[in-house]
Parts: sequence; structure tokens; C-alpha cells
Amino acid sequence: MENVIVVKDLLYAKDKAGATSVALLSSVQDDLENGAIGIYFSRGGVLIPAIVADADYLDEKDFVIAWNVNGTVRTTKGIQRRGVQVFNEGGYIAPVMHVVQAGGTTAAISFGFADSDVGDVSIRVADNTFTGMYATTMNNASVYKKASMTVEETVDLLIAKLNANTMLPVTAVKIGAAPDFGITIESTTRGQILSLTGEGLLQGMNRDVDGTNASVLPVNGAGVDEDVLKHEEDGSIYWGNSFSRELTTGWYSQSMATIQGETYYTISFFEELQRPYGGETNVKPAFTIYVPDGAATLLAVLLGIFGKLIGGAYDSVSSAEPGDD
Repeated sequence: MENVIVVKDLLYAKDKAGATSVALLSSVQDDLENGAIGIYFSRGGVLIPAIVADADYLDEKDFVIAWNVNGTVRTTKGIQRRGVQVFNEGGYIAPVMHVVQAGGTTAAISFGFADSDVGDVSIRVADNTFTGMYATTMNNASVYKKASMTVEETVDLLIAKLNANTMLPVTAVKIGAAPDFGITIESTTRGQILSLTGEGLLQGMNRDVDGTNASVLPVNGAGVDEDVLKHEEDGSIYWGNSFSRELTTGWYSQSMATIQGETYYTISFFEELQRPYGGETNVKPAFTIYVPDGAATLLAVLLGIFGKLIGGAYDSVSSAEPGDD
């Protein structure tokens, strides 16, 4: 049970009819702008103000989130404030591909064979990400160097073969200058870990895969559009998107709000429901809100509201009921 909420950089609870905001939960179906989000107190369905004070929260136990997904307004159930657990937030982190280096630009680490050498020059690149679970995907490139070929010509041919491989696509680039050459090999798949070996004239070659020299360690990244879209698609099952092939597109297809090329800030939490008896419950509805990375005003409003809903005012008064229920 998961709500994945992707919103646009709009004013908080923006009213599509021109008013500043949609003030009542009962009006969101007609008035909430596409891509907008609003948070409402369950009791009375009143919009939680963007600028908040503890006094606004003293006797409120539940809240509802409403958002517009390409013309379809969705609302959560009432979320109990005291049940909210593990509140997390995090900004966009750019993904970085793994770059490995064969050879190098100095005599100490360059490939080490000479223009006059003859023999096989081979590099093997492997996907080392899931070696314990799946068959390893390989990119094998081999060139037979003749005496008439220079080191640079051989390296150029080797790079062409590495880049032509479609089984394990990489981007290979020559580094250095005669007589000292190397190759950087960059993954084209986010999160992929590459391993590297040399054979023939490259047996025992310099290999850097750990961030030293021109090699670069990978970073998975966060708030990346394609990850957000996949999460949104997965979460849409809760809204009836079964992805069933036997049914028509009109039955299972859902509009998605993720924008290609956009980056996102993430707010996530889950709610532990009340236990009907003394034991544990494994029902913990999850909520994730993706806010465009540049939407500083909207983000500040949401974090300010959640800071009150979850962190402050309820805890300070929950030992006694201060208001009328």
C-alpha cells in the first residue's frame, strides 16, 4: 500500500480557477491545479496553512494529502499523525557512471608494448555488478598487432571494437600521447560495476577501477527522472493500474506525472496503523512525495508543514487532550 506523489513546481494547493489556493478538501476535485499538492486536516477538511504555528495543530489528529495527476485528483486516506514513522528527505544526487582505466599516460603505467612488437592485443571488460547472481556479460575486444602497425594505430582499433560491442555497451576513449597510451572505459548503465583484464601483449597491464588516476567510482544517484517514473508506475498499482495484458489500455493505463529530464527532491515516510490487539501489525502504508529539485518555495512549505505535523506540536500535547473532540 504505497502512495507515490509526483508534483510540479506550483504554488502550494494552487487553485486552477485563479484563487491563491484551494482552501477546502471538498473542493479539490474541481479546483486543484494539475500538478499541485495540498495537505488538509481530516476534521473539517481545511487546508493546512503554508505559514504554520503550533496552535494550528493542537487538536488535529489526522491529515489528508490531495494532488492532481494530469487532471485526476487523488487523495490519501486520513493519515494519523502519531502513527507516522521514519520520515526521510533527500535532495537530487547526479548519477555517475563507473569509469575504468587500462594502461596510462606515463611510462610507468602505459600499455608498454612497442611499435615493433607483434601479437594479440586484447582487453576484456565485464559487468561485475551481479556476478554472484547472474551470468557475467562481457565486452571482448582483440586486435592482432602487426609489425607495420604503430602502438597508436593498435589502440585506435582496440577502442573501435570496444565501442562497437552491443552485448556490454561502453564508451572507450584514448588517453596519452606517443609512446605512452591508455584507454578509459566508461559504463553506459547507471549503477553498473565494471571489471577489467588484459591479455596477449596487454597481459599484466595497469588496471585502475577504484577511482585512482582517470578511473571514476560509480554513484547511483537519487531523484533521477527514470527512477522516479519507475517508482510512480509501481505505486500506481494501488490506484488500480494492474498492467494486465489481457485488458484494454483504457483499463490499466494510468497517466504519470514524472517529467523526462526533471530532477527531484524526495520526501518519504510511512504510517504505522493502530494495533487492534497487543501484537505487531505489518500494515504500514508508505508515502513518497517527489518535488522538482528547483521548487524551493513549495519544498519549504511542505517541509515546514511536515515538521509541525510529525515532529513538534502533536508530541507536545499528546500526553493530554487539550481540545474538544
